[in-house]
Amino acid sequence: MKFNSLIILLLILLLSNCLSQENSQDKNWTTESQNTHILVKEARKYLGIPYKWGGRSRNGLDCMGLCFLSYAEAYIKNWRILSVNPTELIENQQLGKKVDELFGVSVDSIDCDLLKSGDIVYLLYPCNNPNEPEIFIDKRGIKYWVWHMGIYSGGEKHNWINADFFSEKVIETPLKEYMLEYGFERIVVSRIDGF
Repeated sequence: MKFNSLIILLLILLLSNCLSQENSQDKNWTTESQNTHILVKEARKYLGIPYKWGGRSRNGLDCMGLCFLSYAEAYIKNWRILSVNPTELIENQQLGKKVDELFGVSVDSIDCDLLKSGDIVYLLYPCNNPNEPEIFIDKRGIKYWVWHMGIYSGGEKHNWINADFFSEKVIETPLKEYMLEYGFERIVVSRIDGF
């Protein structure tokens, strides 16, 4: 009888140890997942807000304003310390580190499986922006500048959230379709540390 009780006790201890390890792994995954998506959750709060050039409030947002305010709310940071020059944002890693596999990738070569929810996506176009230096030069010597930005939200359609000049509001739409519709040719992506 004592032997059976001992075996049952050992099985219970062994099983509880396995369950606690599983739960701890689930907690890590959940925490990481929640942190990755927190930027998207904050950005979605702005869906439908009117587009306004230079906008940094609920009265109106531009693409940078959407990213700044979502970032500030998600990570409790002061967005006013961030550069308004997209090239500086990228080079100084102010909104995360560059994702090398997605640096300067052309629209037809984007592997959306490399994107993660919460990534900051910068859209490039080969038109000189006199306010900043180019961010990318392709093999043919064509220079590209950042002309738009938003937050990758993922899903089956590989959506992103952006304050859209053409729609005159903050929208969530498929990234590649948006790029093709408005002629953006390449992307640069930055990812916030640890996600």
